[in-house]
Amino acid sequence: MRLGFILSLCFLWFQSVHAQKDSTRNTTLKVLPTAYYTPETKIAVEGFAYLSFYSKKAERASNVRLFLTATQNRQLSLDLPWQIFTAGESFRISGKVSARKFPEYFYGIGNNTQEKLRELYSFNSLGITNRILKQSWGNNYIGAAIEGMLLNTKLPLSNFHMISDTMDIVGAHGYGVAGIGPSFIHDSRDVLLCPRKGRFVEVTALFNVGMADGKSIKYSKLIFDYREYFKLKYQTVFAYQIAAQSTIGSVPYRELPALGGPLMHRGFYFGRFRDKHLVFSQAEIRKHLFWRIGAVAFGSVGRVCNDDDLLAWRGFHPAGGGGIRFKLSAKDEANIRFDFAVTPDSKGFYVYFAEAF
Repeated sequence: MRLGFILSLCFLWFQSVHAQKDSTRNTTLKVLPTAYYTPETKIAVEGFAYLSFYSKKAERASNVRLFLTATQNRQLSLDLPWQIFTAGESFRISGKVSARKFPEYFYGIGNNTQEKLRELYSFNSLGITNRILKQSWGNNYIGAAIEGMLLNTKLPLSNFHMISDTMDIVGAHGYGVAGIGPSFIHDSRDVLLCPRKGRFVEVTALFNVGMADGKSIKYSKLIFDYREYFKLKYQTVFAYQIAAQSTIGSVPYRELPALGGPLMHRGFYFGRFRDKHLVFSQAEIRKHLFWRIGAVAFGSVGRVCNDDDLLAWRGFHPAGGGGIRFKLSAKDEANIRFDFAVTPDSKGFYVYFAEAF
């Protein structure tokens, strides 16, 4: 952890010395070596490219990012996320291509899995998600969502059924799926990567087909995501998120709604809890301190469940913590965050690009 923190500080020094002067609507391109730390990866060394630009008559900046990563846990990954507004913000295009060669822990399926009962396995994957939406009125966009995933894995199945609430682990030996469906997004945030005011709402339904373990499968997924940001006095922002996901059908285990990681439920390992349905909420107070430095405090609760417990409001897992923010440049609204979070049975330290939500 100390080495990852030191590497990150070196990156921040390098960035503050070499960052170009940013005008309000100028195109910004940064290509840098970086380092970060999460419980899933331990120390990670990364090549990072960040392009920010304004389309003609667009009020908000678009961005394209590229991450090439190798971690202390012998994980290799490539991520290419994008959030693009076309001229006049008439279209909103957002998505990501990702490739993974990953060992990670599997905790089982269900809301009552135990931290100490886990197994390490490896997988290779290639995935894509994308939303192509047309502005209908104001900040409301309607269009189509697509997703696809190819995953090959070798699971040590000796204890997997023992550590799951369910005996049915779809895709244990690999799967390939693709889906499409309608999507609605309302997005009135002032800045995409570090919002200070506005609202984001997504409602998406995806209908997927594919193959898993040599058998044809099909399933549907419903995604709801609500976020709101309030600009308060004394350079303070209050933000909160309410999210829900639901799946129906034969869902591969790694396509199930999951809690944990640097974005949803910090402090828990990604995939610590996964099942067919998910409910989650988090809130955060962000305060600018001085120069490019800020501080945050956050808390979250969430649960997953199967079909039988869908209406049972119990078993919520809490988490909370705080962190420091470093703004990459004087004009460009993008942060590096240092977060520390604790839960009833684990803790996590994160050094990561952009806000959690």
